[in-house]
Amino acid sequence: MILAFFIIFVAFCIGPSTDFAAFAQICLVALFLCFAMFLFSKKIFGYTLRTELLLYRLFPFLILYGGALTVAVIRANLAVLKKIFTPGQPEGVVVTFHSELQNGFANTLLANAITLTPGTITVHTEGDLFTVHCLYASYGKGLTDSSCARIVKKIDRMIGSSKDGKNPKEFSHD
Repeated sequence: MILAFFIIFVAFCIGPSTDFAAFAQICLVALFLCFAMFLFSKKIFGYTLRTELLLYRLFPFLILYGGALTVAVIRANLAVLKKIFTPGQPEGVVVTFHSELQNGFANTLLANAITLTPGTITVHTEGDLFTVHCLYASYGKGLTDSSCARIVKKIDRMIGSSKDGKNPKEFSHD
């Protein structure tokens, strides 16, 4: 994210100027601000260069996750809307399952996807054990096989495949 900040800062500050000296000054100020921001993040949040590189590797999957989540929310909204207008009361079931995800960050992504999808809410998580309340029993089937869950599993594998084989502490809530 530090590199992205640098690029955005330089792009907005250059404007129509073609003066090389002004460009050099802007780049130096941007580098100083990025370095200061990096040091602050490292000191306060434990941020590392390794975390930065991991975020760049994860970025395409996070975009896919956002798209898949949007589609899932729209589909679930339509399904809940259809169920609301049909006679009968929802049965409301509680489902417990293991996500088999190794990382706290990935478990959080999955829990948020479940909660944001209408008709389901994550009641409790402990490690990879999820307790989910579903408006209808059919909503509890396939919670770990959805498109969002498959993308989260890929993200979990990427986080777990660091050079030393350990999960970075920045992405672990354990």
